[in-house]
Amino acid sequence: MGAPARPESRQGTVVELEHERDELRRALEVVYGSRSWRLTAPLRRAAELRRRRRRRPGTAVVQSRGAGASDDELGYPPAALRERVAGSPDLDWFRLSAAMAIEDIDDALSSTGRRLEDFQSIYDFGCGCGRLTLPLADRLGAGRLSASDSDAEAIAWLRERLASARVTRNPPLPPLGHGEGEFDLIVGWSVFTHLPEDYQDAWLEELDRVLAPGGIMLQTVSGPTSFDVSGAALDDPVRNALSSEGFIYYEGNYGADSPFASHYQTSFHHPAYIRGRWSRWFEVLDVRAGGARPSQDMVVLRSRRG
Repeated sequence: MGAPARPESRQGTVVELEHERDELRRALEVVYGSRSWRLTAPLRRAAELRRRRRRRPGTAVVQSRGAGASDDELGYPPAALRERVAGSPDLDWFRLSAAMAIEDIDDALSSTGRRLEDFQSIYDFGCGCGRLTLPLADRLGAGRLSASDSDAEAIAWLRERLASARVTRNPPLPPLGHGEGEFDLIVGWSVFTHLPEDYQDAWLEELDRVLAPGGIMLQTVSGPTSFDVSGAALDDPVRNALSSEGFIYYEGNYGADSPFASHYQTSFHHPAYIRGRWSRWFEVLDVRAGGARPSQDMVVLRSRRG
């Protein structure tokens, strides 16, 4: 028989198990707070991603918040605004999901031979309260950034927080108040995952207008990966219809108390649909399965002009 574990060893194990318990509880809060298993059930693996995600040079590391510090003191949006973009008010998850998104953007851009630092005018379309805008500003400087969203409250907070960036409120449908070819990189995180097809077509045409010749756009979508990661049943009707329909707009996702507009529900895209329809406006370079963790695909687009 081996020697009995020393008290300090047992204590270390208890601390580790308590930490894992807290991580899993946080992930479950995200799932239950979303009002839609289709969107965020994959986050049951958030604790595993937290422990195992790769570290890269220059990558933001999620740290515990200072004791007694308020969100404003830390420079982060209030809980209600965080929940609208991250599915949970939890600050650690807000920061972790942002760090993973920046890593996924780096991966997608590397497939085009580019880096974030190569772009001089970056537009965060559908920025919410700045989940991506804030770490982008930390890394690149706010002067390179523009950001917009239709959420007036979120935009008011972000405009005050990032005075050096161009932060504006966009209407539900085009046009934008930006010039033709103004941006060499556009990113949109979990925007086209919520819009009906006519809204999407209108925004694709407008985003093509403001993207510079040869510029890159990254947009995330919910596709087959979302069902695979979430463990959706093989006979799920939306899952089964996606390959034949190509695009599905699922209504009834949010309740009457939702802070979102009536047209903002849940959309699913098949890669073949994106390659066919979105190529009206852009060169579709790739649809990266699981390229926007934990559950979305990443669409890599390039302007046809130039």
